Amino acid sequence: MLVRIFFRLGAVSSILPIFMLPALGTVAIGVVFGEMYTRTAVTVRRLLSASRSPVFTHFGDTMNGLAVIRARSGMPETFCHQLAEKIRPYARSEEATYNLNRWVAIRIDFVTALVMMSAGAIAIWKADVLGAGQVGFSLANATGLSSVILNLVRNMNDLEVELQSVSAIFVMLQHVDLAVWRLTGIVPSN
Repeated sequence: MLVRIFFRLGAVSSILPIFMLPALGTVAIGVVFGEMYTRTAVTVRRLLSASRSPVFTHFGDTMNGLAVIRARSGMPETFCHQLAEKIRPYARSEEATYNLNRWVAIRIDFVTALVMMSAGAIAIWKADVLGAGQVGFSLANATGLSSVILNLVRNMNDLEVELQSVSAIFVMLQHVDLAVWRLTGIVPSN
């Protein structure tokens, strides 16, 4: 992903060397927005998974006891109300996830507009030196830079979330080993 960014910057900068300054500034702004997004997204995803679990548990319990629920008077409504109470936090966290994704997309689009504006301004400034094909090539690569930055931000976020999950698994495994040692007296092989 970083290689793509550098190739895009290099492609535009080979035609418009002065473009390197606004492009590097734009990439820096994109990385700052990405870091803010990643820190928040990890927390929001934790909330999302924590609020999703009770919904699935309630749904599974409902399916297992469906015959009893139908047999008792007033139970279907009770279970519907309980499910609605468990869905509300899940819906709020899902909405927060959606809003967070929109937040980062709007910021990256703003960064893209800055890249395009600076590339266009530089192309107009150098209009007497550059041909139309070179200007079109540099503008196309400047536009592609935004999607690469957005993909980089999302991939960094996914990696961070996966690393948090792996870290949590390691912590749980340490607690399991400690519990086995306390119950059996057998020292874990680590």
